[in-house]
Amino acid sequence: MIEADNGFCPSRDGFAFSNFSDTLNPSSEVLIDMYSADMVCKKGTISLDGLSCEIDLGVRKLIASKQNTPYGAAYGMTVAVLRLYQNRYESPTSFDSAAIWTGQLALSEALQTYLNRLSAGAYSVRNDVGTDSGYVRSLPLPALVRRLSEQLHNDPAVADPYLLLLYAPLGSSSLAVAPYRVVNLDNNRYEVYVYDSNFPGDDSRRVNFALAAGIWSYSTLVPGSSNPIDLSGAV
Repeated sequence: MIEADNGFCPSRDGFAFSNFSDTLNPSSEVLIDMYSADMVCKKGTISLDGLSCEIDLGVRKLIASKQNTPYGAAYGMTVAVLRLYQNRYESPTSFDSAAIWTGQLALSEALQTYLNRLSAGAYSVRNDVGTDSGYVRSLPLPALVRRLSEQLHNDPAVADPYLLLLYAPLGSSSLAVAPYRVVNLDNNRYEVYVYDSNFPGDDSRRVNFALAAGIWSYSTLVPGSSNPIDLSGAV
């Protein structure tokens, strides 16, 4: 039984291209805009207009450490498809005047810059968990499924975008996905359908939850490869 569905369709509203990591290299302008020049710039290299600089080596190493991992641009791509679906801040026509749906967009330079900027947000530390930021960690699975159902019942045009962040408990792998449908199989087993940027155009991706056992199961790919990554776990 479908408990909730916000109308999102990955093959229509998701990107037609796959998650990428080899080009995830935010410019100094993007990093300054997100974190301020004092945090990311090498001293004495800030331009007169304050918009560019030589990025500190430690910051570049942090970004490089994310390359060729499950991170890639998944966070930015997931945030982007939800923003484009809402059509409140940007729309597909912001990047291609002929595009009606997000799935019609090609990876242009302007779109890649936009995705890199959003992806850079995944590097920040979530010190605001438990505040009005909306971040919640390690919810019991019944509470998580209930929250997803409640959120997906809201009008997607006005509701806050909702991400599901999956972490592999025994490793450092993680992935941001966009939930859009909750299916109740038997009041204990649930399927949550998600947009996974590693599988463009795939309407069948879903995370399986077993509430009584407190476990979930899901696997994805290393961006740009066929190497599987298991993100299953338990709480």
